[in-house]
Amino acid sequence: MKQGTVVNKGTKQDTLDWLQETIDMFSRYKAEVEADEIIITSGDASVTSPVPEVDIMTAKYVSVSFDYVEVRNGETS
Repeated sequence: MKQGTVVNKGTKQDTLDWLQETIDMFSRYKAEVEADEIIITSGDASVTSPVPEVDIMTAKYVSVSFDYVEVRNGETS
């Protein structure tokens, strides 16, 4: 699986493919947490909606990040 994928002004299908890759990546991390393979040590998720400016389309930003450690033989690494 590719990690760190980026879509920037792609086609609708490019955007849909990128979103699915991102969902799949999060699903993998969720499964690893459920299986006690990783421990998320900190995280942040936010949506930013800046005040609109006249005659300018205002972009909203979604940001998700987290730090984790791998668990091997009951030990964190």
